[in-house]
Amino acid sequence: MPRPRTISDEAVLDAVLALAHRVGPARVTFAAAAAEAGLSAATLVQRFGTKRELLLAADKRGIDLWVGALDRSTAASPLARVVEGLVLAVDPDA
Repeated sequence: MPRPRTISDEAVLDAVLALAHRVGPARVTFAAAAAEAGLSAATLVQRFGTKRELLLAADKRGIDLWVGALDRSTAASPLARVVEGLVLAVDPDA
């Protein structure tokens, strides 16, 4: 029986997104991502397999956050809605 997860995939991917924004995706490593998320590198490998799959999952998470923010946008014009959605995706408290 697998151990229960103490950190959700969403929280891990949020940490990976934050790391990738700071250092760039090419410099993201399992060790750095694990330190950012508070897990071991082996745990990330078990969950996501490869660095590519980890970054793709983080990218999908970022898109999901942006689409969710677009859905919450109250802006009148399409351009203002996109801008507000981007701001809300990066800072949900804005």
